[in-house]
Parts: sequence; C-alpha cells; structure tokens
Amino acid sequence: MKEKSNKILPMNGLTGAMLSLVRSFACLSALTFFGLFAIALMLVSCSGSDGDVDSEESDLKTFRLIVEVPAVSDSTETTRIGDPGTDTGVSEDWDCLTIIFAYTEKTSGSTDKMVYTKTISKDDFYSLSIYSGDNSTSLPTLRILPISVPTGTAYVYGVTYSSAYTNNGQTIQQAIEALETSTETLGNTDAYTEVEDLTISNDYASGLDNSTAKFLSVATGYFKDYWTNKTTTSTTKALLTISDTDSSDDTESTNGFPYMVLTRLASMIDIQWDAADSYTRGYTNVKVQSFQYDGGGTSNLSDSDPTSGYGRLFPDLVATGSKDLGGSATFYNTTEISQRNGRVYHYVYPDGVGKPSITFNITAKYASTSDDGTTNETTYNKDYTFNFASALQQATWYKINTTIVGNTSSSTSQTIDFSTSTTTTE
Repeated sequence: MKEKSNKILPMNGLTGAMLSLVRSFACLSALTFFGLFAIALMLVSCSGSDGDVDSEESDLKTFRLIVEVPAVSDSTETTRIGDPGTDTGVSEDWDCLTIIFAYTEKTSGSTDKMVYTKTISKDDFYSLSIYSGDNSTSLPTLRILPISVPTGTAYVYGVTYSSAYTNNGQTIQQAIEALETSTETLGNTDAYTEVEDLTISNDYASGLDNSTAKFLSVATGYFKDYWTNKTTTSTTKALLTISDTDSSDDTESTNGFPYMVLTRLASMIDIQWDAADSYTRGYTNVKVQSFQYDGGGTSNLSDSDPTSGYGRLFPDLVATGSKDLGGSATFYNTTEISQRNGRVYHYVYPDGVGKPSITFNITAKYASTSDDGTTNETTYNKDYTFNFASALQQATWYKINTTIVGNTSSSTSQTIDFSTSTTTTE
C-alpha cells in the first residue's frame, strides 16, 4: 500500500491529529472507497453517433482505444468504509461516457474544427469487447472502443457522469460538446487548454436521487501511453497520433493499442474526533459543535456561483496561474454524542490549485480550586484550523484523526499546518 502519513502533535489540547493520503488506484481498490462499487441499474439517456465523432465528415480514420473505468463489485459489503458509521451512500451511478479529442494538428477533416467528442451510454460501453489481446487477465472494466476521427495528432480525454444532472439547463455532455463549435477552439492548435479548464460544481447531483453515488461516480482521465508500455506508463499526458498507416488488427500499430484509464475524480476528507481523554483531566461539557471546510478559493467566487465552489475535471493538468475555485461548507454536530465524538465524511472535487483548510470549533469547561478553596470555572471556546500543505489530489482519501485532551492557552484560535514530516510541539 502506498501511503503517506503526516502526524501532528499540536500544543493547546489537540493531540494526535493525523492526515493520511492514499493515492494509487490499487490501494484505493483495497480500501473499497473509490475502487469497488455496487452496480446500480438506471435508465440511459445519453445521445451520440454510432462510432463517428462527427457524422457530417467522411474523411475519418477508424481505430480502437482501450478505455478502463473504475472497478465495480456486486458485493454491498465492499461499497463503504465499515467502521464506524452507517452506509455513506457510496455506490456507482453513471450512465454516460464522453471521449474528447483536442487536436494540435489535423491532416484530414474540416480545417477549423479542432475538438471532437464521442458519447456512449454505460450499457453500450459494457457491451464492447473486453480487452485481453496480450493474454493478460481480462478485466470487465477494460473495453475496446472503436472510434472514427480525423487523422492528425490530438490529446485524448475521457469523463463518466450522470445525464440526470444539469447546470442552468445544460448537461455535462452539452457543456463538453459546446467546445466543438466554440470560438476559442475553432482553428486553435491550443484548443486542448479549453478542455483542461473544464470545471464541475461541488453541488453536482445535489437534490437528485442517489446523489452521493452520482457525485462519486464522476471519473476522468486522459491518454498517456500505449498498452504495450502500461507497466511504465508516463505520468503526464501525451499526444496521440492517428495515422492512415495504422492497421486494424489486434496490434493496431507498432505501439499496440492506445490506452486510457479513468479514475474517480472526488477526494474524500474523513474527519474523526474524540474528547474522552479530556474528561479524565477534569474538563466537562467538551463539544465539537461544528467544523468548516474552506477550499481556498471563496474570494474568487461570485454571488451567482455555488458557495461550495468548483473542481476541475482534470485537476492535475491545471495551467500555471489558474485561480482557486474551491468553496466552503459548514457542518454542525447537533446531538450531544456527536459533539463529543464522531466521524464525518466530506467529498469534494479538487481544482488542482487551492490548498484547503478544516476549522474545528471546540468548547469546554474546566473547574479549578484555588488555595483558599474557591472553585473557579473557566469556559473555553476555541477554533483550531488545519491547513493542508498542498492542493487536493484526485481519487485520494484524506484522514484526520483528532484526540482532544485539554487546553493550556488563553488564545481563542490556533493554526496547525500539515507537512510531510512529523512535528511535535509542547
């Protein structure tokens, strides 16, 4: 398991706050959060052509692309983190897959169009042939997608999503397809920058049935390398050359099939707190009444934007100098038991820029006896802010464990910076 753990021992009462990052796809599968999901049946309402990205063009090259989507499972026992808490609504709920080609050079097709898209339904995707051409273990999530596009060089991207979601009356498919005729992309050899700047609201799927599953089923990725190089696949995007000389047999080209992996987009922030130790030290009425998530970009949002802000569909491709887009959210613990110990999950789409923070509000009482026998009660009301060291990463589980033991300062707030090293302060 690839895991990085940051352990912070701050002064003034919060002990053992730990932030753990889990990044690799295999590891996420083992944790059953992003990797293993129960299949949900749904109605399909994606629209698309029967293989060509643009049926009005005839000078197209048909080739095959290996596409891998996040793994699924029929076992309900593998769709949630089991301890503690109830079902968090984690399952699979997408019905559309859109492939995007952003050309830097074209040798066929219309002269001004540089972005092409192909959308298929989830059912159509799973009806495609499973790839096992190199006698590797066949995976049901690994399919061969025949697709016809102009020849040339292009960056290739993929997105899974729910067609039920609309933003201002526009579906994700419509928003992506709008790039095909956008004045910013027509004839523009840098049209791929418009694709990489696509955003998604952190209110995505809010109000829809099975909203958490829909939120977590958005998966994105882009072409990096060919199947023959999959064990040493580059970590950066790569241009795909579509040529008339490529064959149409099982080898497709001298490099094998082009290969693209889609990964869950959402990050999970998992916060757990326990005030039991503080009671053994004489504190009473210890409560974590609320905490606030700040994505780092609230100052860049307008009144018409959702307060939760936005993520980017391809956060690790964000352009230098891009603005923070992450918004904020406040969570209240309304029951006595949840104020003393509990666990909360927050899901957010990373924007590739903002360094978020989590602020706890903690109240407590402490009774002390003076030399003359007088009992004095002190009331504490304090904010602790945990600052993340870097922008959130796609498909990553961040775990914060907090043990509350007491207070030794008269200040009303304290900031704790997460880092890659272990730090102890007293």
